[in-house]
Parts: sequence; C-alpha cells; structure tokens
Amino acid sequence: MRVSISNNRNSLEYGDNYFVINRDDFYEYVDQKDFECRNSLTIVSAYHESWFEAENAFLPPILFIHQGKIQFINGRHRTALLFESLVEIPVIFLSPNAKKFSTIEEILSNKELINKLAKPLQLDQHFEFPDLPIRNLD
Repeated sequence: MRVSISNNRNSLEYGDNYFVINRDDFYEYVDQKDFECRNSLTIVSAYHESWFEAENAFLPPILFIHQGKIQFINGRHRTALLFESLVEIPVIFLSPNAKKFSTIEEILSNKELINKLAKPLQLDQHFEFPDLPIRNLD
C-alpha cells in the first residue's frame, strides 16, 4: 500500500519535525517501559482508521527524547505494527527544546541524538506499507 505523509498535525509547534527512523536504531534507544504502555500488547495486523487522513495520508507517531531515550506522545501501536515489516518508518520528533525548563545541555544532547538516529523526511516522500486492512480497532 503506497502512502503519503500527512502534514496536517495541528498540535505540532515550531521545531517539531518529520523524520525517518531505522528499526535497529529505534529499538536501541527506545524507552521499553514507555513503548510497552500501549493499550494492547497484542499487535493486530490491521491499520486503525484514525492513523490516516484523506486518501492514504498517514499520520506518523509523535516521539520525543527524554534522558537519552525515545518516548512517545502517541503511535506506539502503529510503530510496533510497521516495524514488524519495515526497516524504516516515518515519525515526528518534537523539538529538542519542547520540554519546559530544559537546560542548554539537554537541548543540545537531544538534538544531537535525534540527528544521529533519524534522517529528515521530505513531505512529498511516499512509503510502501504492508497491504493490511484499515479498520476501526476501538
């Protein structure tokens, strides 16, 4: 299934950006406790209809860096599902200085880690996702 990336994320702020992240890098740096805080640890082989906007416009998971680890705002389930089949997936990283009262050192460290783990995504880039049904999984 060929998908584009939706850039209609009203909650994003200045400095939040779209990236592509590799599965190995993700699993090396993800906060496993946070990642496993999904509603369901069972990964259903289907896409939730709320993960798309319009015609196959995918809403990427939103991530951030905290204490050197990747954590989630949302998208744990879709990340787990996509990494079952794909080596790279689109994500959004919040700005390295998104956390109030971050020190300069934290901001620089977060920015450096994001740049190490992910490459910028071109919003006109397309991805070949596995052919799975789109359902209401609620």
